[in-house]
Formats: sequence, C-alpha cells, structure tokens
Amino acid sequence: MEKLMLPFGKVWLEADDQQIAFKIVDQTAIANEFAHDFDTRIEAVYQLDPIFPPKFTYHRLQLKTDYELENNDLYDYEIDEYYTGNTYLIGDMAVCGGVFHPNNRWEIQHVVHNKNTFPYYVNVSGSGRDYLSFKVAYKKWIEFWNKEKTGGDQAFMWALGC
Repeated sequence: MEKLMLPFGKVWLEADDQQIAFKIVDQTAIANEFAHDFDTRIEAVYQLDPIFPPKFTYHRLQLKTDYELENNDLYDYEIDEYYTGNTYLIGDMAVCGGVFHPNNRWEIQHVVHNKNTFPYYVNVSGSGRDYLSFKVAYKKWIEFWNKEKTGGDQAFMWALGC
C-alpha cells in the first residue's frame, strides 16, 4: 500500500524522503481487548510494516501525514521499553503515532523523538528489519479528554504496545 486514508488525513512511510510501500495490520480488536480492563477503548489501531528490498540502509525511516504536526498540536508522549509515540490533537481526533523498538539501548541509537513529527528511525539497515514497525491509532478527542480528566486514558499505551 502507498497511503492509508484515515478520518484525519493520509499517512504513509518514507525512507530518506522517498515514499515506500508497506503492509497494514489492523490491531484494533486486540488493543481494545487489552484496554477493556481499564475501561477505555480505541477507535482504530493500524500497524504499518515497511516492505524492504533484500538489502538496504536508510538514514531516516519515517511515518508521515498530510496534516502539519505543530508544537501546539502535541498533547503527550507515549514511551515504554518497547515503543515511543506522540499523541496529537488533529481536528476532533486524538491521534497517536509511534515506533516499535526491542529495548531502550536500541531506541537511544535508532529512534528520534521530537515535538514536530511522529517518532522515527535513523541509521537502520537490513540487519534491523525485524524491529522496524510503525503504529497509528486514534479516537475522538472528547472521549480521550474525558478519560484524561478522570485519571488518564490508557488507550494509546495499549494501542502501541499490542
């Protein structure tokens, strides 16, 4: 697939500023199964797995969107031993985009995390292909905000971690 159309816009993957193909795995059901115990749910969770050539080296591998991510849209960071993500307010949606990593050491060497983009990978090659995976998850902002006011919404934690 070249672009995934979502309620807030399109998302796609780029390697060194060139769009690349990817396969999609819908993980909504499994994320909601985990999140159920925390009385929350997610509208949708998609895993985007890049389709790589047999040999590759990329300086930057990134989840992109046609929505301009700006500092004032960033709501929160989602960080764990195995994933790093950013949650943004985009229109009436809370949207989280993130990357998988096998451990904190690998993250320090290969994941860039800042306010203006979804987290992305740097300096990756074929030897790391099994670790290179992106997720995008979303739900209505009002549902997210109502849970946040009463102790925190764990939905994106489960979406990135499943």
